[in-house]
Amino acid sequence: MMREMRWVDECTGIEEIEGRRRHAPAWMQDYVDGEGLGEDEAYVTLAAAEENSAVADEATDEAADECVIADEVADEYGSIDSGVSKLFTTCGFESPKKRKTMSDSLPSGSTSDHEPATNSPEEATTATSTTTISSTPEVPPPPPIQIPLSWPSNSSVTLDWIQNLISAFDWSSKNLPPSELPSVLPVSVFDALVLTASEILHREPNCVRIDDCNENSRVVVVGDIHGQLHDVMFLLQDAGFPCEDRFFVFNGDYVDRGAWGLETFLLLLAWKVFLPQRVFLLRGNHESKYCTSVYGFEKEVLEKYGVKGKHVYRKCLGCFEGLPLASIIAGNVYTTHGGLFRSLLITPSKRSKGKKNQRIILNSQTKQLRLGSLEELSKARRSVLDPPWEGRNLIPGDVLWSDPTMKSGLSPNTKRGIGLLFGPDCTEAFLKKFQLKVVQI
Repeated sequence: MMREMRWVDECTGIEEIEGRRRHAPAWMQDYVDGEGLGEDEAYVTLAAAEENSAVADEATDEAADECVIADEVADEYGSIDSGVSKLFTTCGFESPKKRKTMSDSLPSGSTSDHEPATNSPEEATTATSTTTISSTPEVPPPPPIQIPLSWPSNSSVTLDWIQNLISAFDWSSKNLPPSELPSVLPVSVFDALVLTASEILHREPNCVRIDDCNENSRVVVVGDIHGQLHDVMFLLQDAGFPCEDRFFVFNGDYVDRGAWGLETFLLLLAWKVFLPQRVFLLRGNHESKYCTSVYGFEKEVLEKYGVKGKHVYRKCLGCFEGLPLASIIAGNVYTTHGGLFRSLLITPSKRSKGKKNQRIILNSQTKQLRLGSLEELSKARRSVLDPPWEGRNLIPGDVLWSDPTMKSGLSPNTKRGIGLLFGPDCTEAFLKKFQLKVVQI
């Protein structure tokens, strides 16, 4: 049975619990890896397999009996392949790629319980030859499109170019080592894409208003992605590509933790360039120098682009600075990665008459915390690599790091060390003040 899992969030130090999640055992990795399954699907697959097959339990917990179990499966279903295939079919999933048979996995000179030993030299030579062939690594399939990709000659990204990018990333993620990504997407193409997208993003306001929707429009809001490239590709296929009546709002955290943060972020940038009024990319707390240097993205980029890795990483950080902080959809839904934010209480200090320069004092004491306004949000300086936790520019940190709580009022988010905790009364007051209906975080 699946076990409850506890872990500590890397950014916050908060212990979280999520039931029915456990990594697939080693013998099952071939069926989980490389098939385009998202993390959640992999866990669901494993859960169904464990609940419907005693073989799976014994293979995981009783390593000493693996050979006996394999023989039992082979006896019942004809082979290991058909046994596992039936297992997945019973669980409602498509049968995974074929696994090597027991005879293929036997070392040279070994015999199976179901096959007679070879006696003649000719038979021994044939068996040895078969074993040698089976141990040869499989040649990866050719790419579905011509690589490396090139930037459009007229600098105009098209749907065909994006589909080629998707195909190239999908193929390379399954068939190439990370260090060979430049053979698929050269640095020159990366530079052109990031520069074009950054120019669009930096022109957008801190809070983007999405008012072009009507009764026939559909707005898809997507939460944390964290480098799960294949989940994004599945989502786009399942929900439908962005188009005239289909909007997408991606709510930050594109990188870190997952293995394909760079490809994921670049794919979304391509959609932004293609349909800037239908695809909106908001900033998450992981789009910062601190988080990306600690939780994997910087290391991923350096591994993939080698000597050009620092250049690629710096360009990504510059693009992060341009990501808007929030959006308001159809005048009703306030969307942001973290939550609500404080008002910056500004009071003029006492001065003698005739003095021209008025001194401004920021008062951010806990007892004086109050909700900020959309006007204050629009004036915040978002072009910072790491949102400050003190000083005059606190709104970006609040928007990206705040959390809801059942306790009324506003209070500092001491567990995170940045941002606020806001209660139901704050949410209600914010919605009423700005005539909104929903806060989406």
